[in-house]
Amino acid sequence: MTLGLLTSVLYIDHTAINLALPHITYHLKTTLTTSQWIMSAYDLAWALVVIPAGFYADAASKRLLCLFGMTIFAVASLVAGMSQSPWVLIGARILQGIGTGLYFPTLYGIIRLYFHHTHHSRAIGSLCLWSGLGMAVGPFLGGFS
Repeated sequence: MTLGLLTSVLYIDHTAINLALPHITYHLKTTLTTSQWIMSAYDLAWALVVIPAGFYADAASKRLLCLFGMTIFAVASLVAGMSQSPWVLIGARILQGIGTGLYFPTLYGIIRLYFHHTHHSRAIGSLCLWSGLGMAVGPFLGGFS
């Protein structure tokens, strides 16, 4: 269940920004270009980190990398929520992308390590269920702002 919550947090954060962006743009008085960076910073940072993190997770501790990524994501989310400047928000979104890029590739490896092989498919199915829930709840939470 914890791994599922991690996956849903990734998708909630990723999809909520789509509906929250007009509200953010209005209150931070940003330009269209800056608003696009608020959206794209997360994805670019995630894409930059996810493959090397998966490689590193195979060579080192998956659990430690997952905890490190979660910590970065949590701190960056706190900073993003309190930001009063679009540039601080963009920096926080970059750190959120790095955090999720670090913990996301470890999730499947953790399933393989800590679950008996007869339960792998059930655990991965549960992870996908939580992903879908995160994708469904994210726009609702983003529009709720």
